[in-house]
Amino acid sequence: MNNADKPAIPCQQTDTNGVVVDEFYGLTKREYACIKLLIPQTGDEVLDGWIMEARRHKTAAKAMTAVISNPDSMREITAACKDKNIEHEFSNVIARAGIMYADALIKELKS
Repeated sequence: MNNADKPAIPCQQTDTNGVVVDEFYGLTKREYACIKLLIPQTGDEVLDGWIMEARRHKTAAKAMTAVISNPDSMREITAACKDKNIEHEFSNVIARAGIMYADALIKELKS
């Protein structure tokens, strides 16, 4: 990427008198692209951590949607909850399944 360290959406910073203090500031093109694409390669450890967490949440939501939309999975989960008398925890079981699948997928993608 050309000019990867230049601002993606440049803003000028001025002082209280309206004099330009800093030509441009803001997210670099690399940071902006990494955030939008959920790729933790900005070079900033904290930002990359946030991107990883966002990717995990997005993947978990998709996995949970897949579990809920699969009738066979839902029958198995419902039966397991009834067998263990934990019907009140049904939504937690679904959420945990989504997170479990997301973590497994992310781990597999890293290898």
